[in-house]
Amino acid sequence: VNWLKDGGFIDVKHKPTELFVTLKKYGSFEFATLILWLNLCSNSSICNWYSQLEIGKYSRDDLECLLQAEFSNITSRSRSNALSSLLGTLKSTLLSSYFCMCTLGIVGKNIKSLSKSNSQNVEPTALLYSIYQFAMAIGSYSFTLSQLIDRNDKTASIHELGINESQIKKMLLGLQEHRSRLVRVEFNANLDNIFINKDYTATEALKAYLEGK
Repeated sequence: VNWLKDGGFIDVKHKPTELFVTLKKYGSFEFATLILWLNLCSNSSICNWYSQLEIGKYSRDDLECLLQAEFSNITSRSRSNALSSLLGTLKSTLLSSYFCMCTLGIVGKNIKSLSKSNSQNVEPTALLYSIYQFAMAIGSYSFTLSQLIDRNDKTASIHELGINESQIKKMLLGLQEHRSRLVRVEFNANLDNIFINKDYTATEALKAYLEGK
């Protein structure tokens, strides 16, 4: 239940949110999984921490050491439980099997290592939702691509998608051409400006885009 709350699918009264209703009507199960993950990374400390990790291979011990450095204020048991929950989520959902965000090294029933990689099968619609999340987090509907991909900025929800800069630029140019006119970019010369329609929230923009398809 907590994951559904943090994922933006149910409210505090356990009622379906507008986001959930929109995804149920217009989105696929795969797409809904990715949107859930984006919201988890915004609202769950452990998921946000994972999203900031660089691409590469990590042993279970590596992950525990990195987690300890980031969350030294909580108990070892709490960190271990959080890591187990995260790894279990990656293992049992489409995040690893469909989006290929990571490959897990499993021995018996235990996850011994994790190899984080660039994602596959990410739709531009997910990027649209992600950049609206970012805009709402920084309080500005105009920003640069450099800001968006800055790994030192932990508000940048773009990291959770696991796509690289060239993929992001290609998707943004495609979003600009969509009839919803939610996104405008300036990638000429040395410019890397991004402008999004400030009259929408992330959920409203997603709904407008999906309805306009």
